[in-house]
Amino acid sequence: MYCSNCGKRNPEDSKFCQYCGAKFTGHHISKETNKPAEHTSHSEYIDQKTPPYPYVISTGKLIILSITTFGLYEIYWFYKHFKSFKAEDDWKITPWARALFATIMSYSLFKHVSEKVNKLDKNEGLNAGGLAVLYFIFITSARLPDPYWWLSLLTIIPLIPMQSAVNYYWNKKYNDKLKESDFGPWNTIVVVIGSLITLLALYGTFFPE
Repeated sequence: MYCSNCGKRNPEDSKFCQYCGAKFTGHHISKETNKPAEHTSHSEYIDQKTPPYPYVISTGKLIILSITTFGLYEIYWFYKHFKSFKAEDDWKITPWARALFATIMSYSLFKHVSEKVNKLDKNEGLNAGGLAVLYFIFITSARLPDPYWWLSLLTIIPLIPMQSAVNYYWNKKYNDKLKESDFGPWNTIVVVIGSLITLLALYGTFFPE
């Protein structure tokens, strides 16, 4: 079938156009096989603000934001990924609720991503269960006394391969149409403030009065 927004041909079971990101509804589909549907405009790229809202970021951004916010950024991280896969697969979930309870809901996202990546390349599959257990262990270590609660910052470890898998999936789907989310002004402000707080916390933990 053809997308009436950009005129490109897509697989018959597509929910979104692989080229412009438009969601397929009755007026976004042309079933003619001899020519594409007429269109007047199309998106130049696909990013986190374009359906299905793929959240593609670098490993460096993930690590820096996670550590400087003491893991609070990870709630947003989970929300963005739950939101994007809900949009693409019509997944019957509430993204913000799953993000808030990521300690126990991480497995559902890890498994979903792993299955989608595995369909593209069996060598790219992940151990969703193992990563979820690792995330649970690290995040619950925040309850430990000084200085062991710092282990909770290691929650980033299972998220790194997961983000890499997500990037791989979206890049395979949209190729050069995909736009990565870079550091923005608000990210920079958060990193600066978070770095100062992190340094103060380190000093207070290891050099108490």
